[in-house]
Amino acid sequence: MQNVLSVREISAQDIESLVDYWTKSDPAFLVSMGVDLVRGPAPDDLREMLQQQLSQDYQEKKSYCIIWLVDGSPVGHSNVNKIIFGEEASMHLHI
Repeated sequence: MQNVLSVREISAQDIESLVDYWTKSDPAFLVSMGVDLVRGPAPDDLREMLQQQLSQDYQEKKSYCIIWLVDGSPVGHSNVNKIIFGEEASMHLHI
């Protein structure tokens, strides 16, 4: 049987999992990806940023998150930030 890979936009039910990923992962794992543990947002700030993303028009978004799924179950996410709408952005993927 072949696994089905799909993606979708972030939804409200994804927020806690994303906050946990960034705030509860092993610090050594985060550092290995280049995360500066001192500069990361506090959990409440991260929640607010993700919630805001859900309510903004695409042209207003400062960041944009896509959830990756295998057979309908979330397995990771990709983020776009440093957005200049219609021109450029930076992307990174976490699986």
